[in-house]
Amino acid sequence: LHIRTKQLAEALRSDGRIAEVLNAESEDGVADDFLSSTHNRLKAIAEVNAKRMYEIEYFVDSVKEVRTKVENENQGDAEEDEGNDNDAPDYERSIHDTMDRIRHERESDPSRAAPEDHDLSRELREALGEKV
Repeated sequence: LHIRTKQLAEALRSDGRIAEVLNAESEDGVADDFLSSTHNRLKAIAEVNAKRMYEIEYFVDSVKEVRTKVENENQGDAEEDEGNDNDAPDYERSIHDTMDRIRHERESDPSRAAPEDHDLSRELREALGEKV
């Protein structure tokens, strides 16, 4: 999706051929309004993609953390409770809680790039011909 969005951005640059054709065929700045609107939509798509990337990172890190915790607990439990039937842990709840904690920590981190400053957004703005 990001590659396709970037291709569209390159095609719709304000100094590109599409803009040239639109400006030649339209009057009263309609082409500029259209291009501006299109650029804003593409930038919004890039920001949503950046947010998705962050969510994927949160999830993957949460699963890794919960897996490590479960492995450590299982090693300790195997040594202590041979044959003891305990209720199965709620892995879904553990992952969800860990993901919420990681999200909160990372979103509170001042060094974290905002979605509009994420690499995906910056690449798209560069493709649109904007100075980054």
